[in-house]
Amino acid sequence: MVHRDGDGWVHCRCGNKHWGLNGAAGLLLVRDGKLLLQHRTKDAPTFPDYWAFFGGGIEEGESPKEAVMRESLEELGYALTSPVFFRTLRIIYKGNEHTIHVFSEMYKGGKLILGEGQGMGWYAPHETRELLVNDHDRLLLEQFGDSLPDRLAGCA
Repeated sequence: MVHRDGDGWVHCRCGNKHWGLNGAAGLLLVRDGKLLLQHRTKDAPTFPDYWAFFGGGIEEGESPKEAVMRESLEELGYALTSPVFFRTLRIIYKGNEHTIHVFSEMYKGGKLILGEGQGMGWYAPHETRELLVNDHDRLLLEQFGDSLPDRLAGCA
């Protein structure tokens, strides 16, 4: 894992620590009604051995959209062309606050190269119930799954 200037814990006045000096960006890549998820390593700083979105910290001066595009290249070797903002998550994990800006894009084909994590896989939202997924990601996956028919039809 390459450490970037947006990586690190921030101690703020609210008393919590925040991961990502500038927040984080997450990606839901969609193919045939399934989402690409990352199986995080057993030594990941947050949610070790969980299944989660691809993505990472937002660097200084970078927008969330720019960050998700960079993270896709770093973690998948895949160039996004038009990521669409889905939702911002604000979560607490082990007393630390995290802000994650989540984007989606339809997969347009090409080779995916795993650059971070121990694995990856395509899952329909209902198939993720069998995976180790944190509660806030699971809720977001369900919400995204509810909107997936419209997204596939180009309505969302």
